[in-house]
Amino acid sequence: MDIFLLDVVDAGVSSSPDKTLLLVLGITILAEAGFMLLARYNNFPTSLWQSAAVNAVSLLAGYLLIRYMPDTFNDYRIWKNLLLLLMITIVLEGVVLYLLNQKKPWVYTLIVCVLMNVITYLLFYLLVPHL
Repeated sequence: MDIFLLDVVDAGVSSSPDKTLLLVLGITILAEAGFMLLARYNNFPTSLWQSAAVNAVSLLAGYLLIRYMPDTFNDYRIWKNLLLLLMITIVLEGVVLYLLNQKKPWVYTLIVCVLMNVITYLLFYLLVPHL
Protein backbone atom coordinates (compact mmCIF):
# COMPACT_ATOMS: atom_id res chain seq x y z
CA MET A 1 0.00 0.00 0.00
CA ASP A 2 1.37 3.41 -0.94
CA ILE A 3 0.72 6.07 1.66
CA PHE A 4 1.64 9.67 1.16
CA LEU A 5 2.02 11.97 4.12
CA LEU A 6 -0.31 14.83 3.56
CA ASP A 7 -1.44 17.43 5.86
CA VAL A 8 -1.43 19.49 2.85
CA VAL A 9 -2.80 16.58 1.88
CA ASP A 10 -4.15 16.51 5.08
CA ALA A 11 -2.99 13.38 6.51
CA GLY A 12 -2.73 10.41 4.36
CA VAL A 13 -3.77 9.14 1.02
CA SER A 14 -3.75 5.50 0.20
CA SER A 15 -3.65 3.95 -3.25
CA SER A 16 -5.77 1.08 -2.03
CA PRO A 17 -9.48 1.50 -1.24
CA ASP A 18 -9.38 0.95 2.51
CA LYS A 19 -10.05 2.93 5.66
CA THR A 20 -6.50 4.30 6.03
CA LEU A 21 -7.39 7.76 4.72
CA LEU A 22 -10.37 8.11 7.06
CA LEU A 23 -8.37 6.85 10.03
CA VAL A 24 -5.44 9.18 9.42
CA LEU A 25 -7.69 12.14 8.63
CA GLY A 26 -9.77 11.50 11.75
CA ILE A 27 -6.68 11.31 13.96
CA THR A 28 -5.34 14.52 12.40
CA ILE A 29 -8.60 16.40 13.00
CA LEU A 30 -8.82 15.20 16.60
CA ALA A 31 -5.15 15.93 17.33
CA GLU A 32 -5.32 19.43 15.90
CA ALA A 33 -8.64 20.19 17.61
CA GLY A 34 -7.14 18.90 20.86
CA PHE A 35 -4.15 21.17 20.47
CA MET A 36 -6.40 24.17 19.76
CA LEU A 37 -8.27 23.36 22.95
CA LEU A 38 -5.05 23.04 24.99
CA ALA A 39 -3.81 26.33 23.53
CA ARG A 40 -7.13 27.89 24.56
CA TYR A 41 -7.66 28.97 20.99
CA ASN A 42 -11.30 27.83 20.84
CA ASN A 43 -13.71 25.57 22.72
CA PHE A 44 -13.81 21.91 21.66
CA PRO A 45 -16.83 21.97 19.31
CA THR A 46 -15.47 25.04 17.51
CA SER A 47 -11.96 23.58 17.41
CA LEU A 48 -13.31 20.34 15.99
CA TRP A 49 -15.24 21.85 13.10
CA GLN A 50 -12.48 24.36 12.34
CA SER A 51 -9.90 21.57 12.35
CA ALA A 52 -12.08 19.63 9.92
CA ALA A 53 -12.44 22.71 7.72
CA VAL A 54 -8.73 23.55 7.53
CA ASN A 55 -7.86 19.92 6.95
CA ALA A 56 -10.42 19.65 4.14
CA VAL A 57 -8.71 22.59 2.43
CA SER A 58 -5.25 21.11 2.87
CA LEU A 59 -6.46 17.66 1.75
CA LEU A 60 -7.82 19.19 -1.46
CA ALA A 61 -4.52 20.99 -1.98
CA GLY A 62 -2.71 17.71 -1.42
CA TYR A 63 -4.71 16.00 -4.13
CA LEU A 64 -3.87 18.86 -6.49
CA LEU A 65 -0.20 18.55 -5.60
CA ILE A 66 -0.28 14.79 -6.22
CA ARG A 67 -1.77 15.46 -9.62
CA TYR A 68 0.60 18.26 -10.65
CA MET A 69 3.73 17.65 -8.53
CA PRO A 70 3.77 13.90 -7.83
CA ASP A 71 7.53 13.79 -7.20
CA THR A 72 6.99 15.72 -3.98
CA PHE A 73 5.30 12.63 -2.56
CA ASN A 74 7.73 9.94 -3.68
CA ASP A 75 9.24 9.49 -0.24
CA TYR A 76 7.94 11.29 2.83
CA ARG A 77 11.20 10.48 4.63
CA ILE A 78 13.01 13.00 2.49
CA TRP A 79 13.23 15.95 4.86
CA LYS A 80 13.21 18.50 2.05
CA ASN A 81 9.86 17.23 0.74
CA LEU A 82 8.45 16.87 4.24
CA LEU A 83 9.45 20.44 5.07
CA LEU A 84 7.93 21.71 1.81
CA LEU A 85 4.64 19.94 2.55
CA LEU A 86 4.63 21.27 6.11
CA MET A 87 5.20 24.84 4.89
CA ILE A 88 2.39 24.56 2.32
CA THR A 89 0.11 23.12 5.00
CA ILE A 90 0.91 25.90 7.46
CA VAL A 91 0.27 28.62 4.88
CA LEU A 92 -3.03 27.13 3.70
CA GLU A 93 -4.36 26.14 7.10
CA GLY A 94 -3.09 29.36 8.67
CA VAL A 95 -4.97 31.52 6.18
CA VAL A 96 -8.20 29.53 6.59
CA LEU A 97 -7.88 29.46 10.39
CA TYR A 98 -7.28 33.21 10.46
CA LEU A 99 -10.31 33.82 8.22
CA LEU A 100 -12.42 31.76 10.62
CA ASN A 101 -11.06 33.65 13.67
CA GLN A 102 -10.41 37.20 12.55
CA LYS A 103 -10.97 38.59 16.05
CA LYS A 104 -7.93 36.68 17.33
CA PRO A 105 -4.46 38.17 16.80
CA TRP A 106 -2.91 36.79 13.61
CA VAL A 107 0.32 35.97 15.45
CA TYR A 108 -1.62 33.79 17.90
CA THR A 109 -3.31 32.02 14.98
CA LEU A 110 0.05 31.52 13.28
CA ILE A 111 1.64 30.06 16.42
CA VAL A 112 -1.28 27.69 16.98
CA CYS A 113 -1.26 26.64 13.32
CA VAL A 114 2.50 26.00 13.25
CA LEU A 115 2.52 24.01 16.47
CA MET A 116 -0.56 21.91 15.70
CA ASN A 117 0.87 20.99 12.30
CA VAL A 118 4.37 20.25 13.57
CA ILE A 119 2.79 17.92 16.13
CA THR A 120 0.65 16.10 13.57
CA TYR A 121 3.51 15.84 11.06
CA LEU A 122 5.76 14.33 13.72
CA LEU A 123 2.98 12.02 14.84
CA PHE A 124 2.35 10.71 11.36
CA TYR A 125 6.01 10.58 10.44
CA LEU A 126 6.27 8.07 13.28
CA LEU A 127 2.94 6.30 12.68
CA VAL A 128 2.56 6.09 8.90
CA PRO A 129 5.13 3.31 8.39
CA HIS A 130 3.02 1.15 10.75
CA LEU A 131 -0.35 1.70 9.02
